Amino acid sequence: MRTAAELLLWWLLLTGLYVVLIGPLEALDVAVGAACALGAAVAAGVVRRASSAAWGPGRRAALAVLELPGSVLADTVRLAAATGRRLVRPSGRAPGVFRELTLSPGVGPAWAAVLLSASPGVYVVAIAPSGPSQRARTIIVHALDRAPGRVERALTDGRSR
Repeated sequence: MRTAAELLLWWLLLTGLYVVLIGPLEALDVAVGAACALGAAVAAGVVRRASSAAWGPGRRAALAVLELPGSVLADTVRLAAATGRRLVRPSGRAPGVFRELTLSPGVGPAWAAVLLSASPGVYVVAIAPSGPSQRARTIIVHALDRAPGRVERALTDGRSR
């Protein structure tokens, strides 16, 4: 039953996206789009099961989404300031630092990567597995500075290197 619900959800989402993006449609367009969306929905379910990915964003995603607008605004100001400093004084080391973040239990690395990269101050470079039989809990990011942002604090357990 869960597989059928997932298939239906993917099919509706992809068909709706097709209808919105294509524009004025005739019956044949809708039929072709729905058929292609069904194939893509089956493939999405197969890939998710093969990768053992969890369904859904996890418990802390809501908090991270709430923190995202403030983080985008703050990071935009910080990025503009860093760009201005670089234009005034072009020599020297460019701002930025690489850090490893340890995700809190229950936080999916894919959702965390999307939420972290949505803000201009942080970009996810890699998702590293924690061990041979464990799910990935370490994310490597490039950030403007060493101080963790709001979204980082919402998704991690406070440990970063």
